[in-house]
Formats: sequence, C-alpha cells, structure tokens
Amino acid sequence: MKFVYVDNSNLLYGGRGVVDSTEWSPDYNALRTLLCGKDRVICPRPKIFGSFSNVTKFKGIIEGAGCKLVGYEKNNGNADDYSYASKEKKVDVAIAHQITKDAYSSKISKEHDEIILVSGDRDFVPVVEDLVEECFIVRIYSWEHTISWELKNACSQFISLNAHLDFLNCKSGSDLPRGTGG
Repeated sequence: MKFVYVDNSNLLYGGRGVVDSTEWSPDYNALRTLLCGKDRVICPRPKIFGSFSNVTKFKGIIEGAGCKLVGYEKNNGNADDYSYASKEKKVDVAIAHQITKDAYSSKISKEHDEIILVSGDRDFVPVVEDLVEECFIVRIYSWEHTISWELKNACSQFISLNAHLDFLNCKSGSDLPRGTGG
C-alpha cells in the first residue's frame, strides 16, 4: 500500500513558482491519481496537511477528492493567534508526527508498503533519514526549485512534480476530468 502525506503549502506555493500564480490551482483528484494510481484500494485516503483561512470550505474540496484534511485555521487578525510561520511549523510537525506514528505502529509494512511525502522542506530530513535507515521506502514528490538537497539525498526516490504540472493544474485547460483546486 501507499501512505501519502502532503504539505499543502509546498504543493500550492511551489506550483506558483513554476507557473504564474494566477494560472495555478492544484487539482486534488489529479494529485491523488498521480500519487496512488487509479487503484484506490492500494492507497488509503491521502492526508493533506495545511493552514487555511477557511478550513471548512477547504475540507469539502479535499474530501471530495477522496483525501483527508488535517487543517489548521490561519491567523485572521487575532493578536493572540499564532503567526503564519508558527502555523506552518505546526503543520510540518504534524506531518512528521503522523508519518512516524504510522511507520512505527506497524501500520506501514517495510516489506510491502511505501511512504509518499509531498514536500521539499528540509525539516523532514531527520524523519526521512531514520525511516530509510530502518528500510522503509520513502518517495519524495516536490517541485525542483523547492526540494532541499538534504531531503532529496535522504529519500529512497525523488520524483519531480514539474513534469506533471499540466496534469495537476485545475487551470491548465486540459480535457482530462478535473477536480476542484484550492
């Protein structure tokens, strides 16, 4: 099976670095197909992690694509709320925690399963290095301009999202069936 963990900020803002931001909106149905293939049995619901200004609205989009949202509300002007950077660190820690929990609770089999992380963030290097050292298969999907060289070197395999931009973009004008992007 494939266990998928997506850093939504890396996906969203990284894509905007490849194409004009007004021309980029991720298609979460296409993302799931790219990462899991068409056989959804071998890929439990991918987890999309992020901080959003409207978690409720975004939850409908993500769940409509067969994924699970792990979301946090963005700071909406409340001085007592965490800063955006703090929210993003919270997201990174949540992803690292979930991957580690799933791997070491025997949910993920070293012999039969793979871990897919969509992020280029070097914050994941210690977790990825440990998992690979323990013989887990860890594939990293990221944009070429956002992938940390440490993370690229730590994983079992790096796959560039750049080659899949048109397929992943709701705004690409493709005649492929499209989901609703963020």
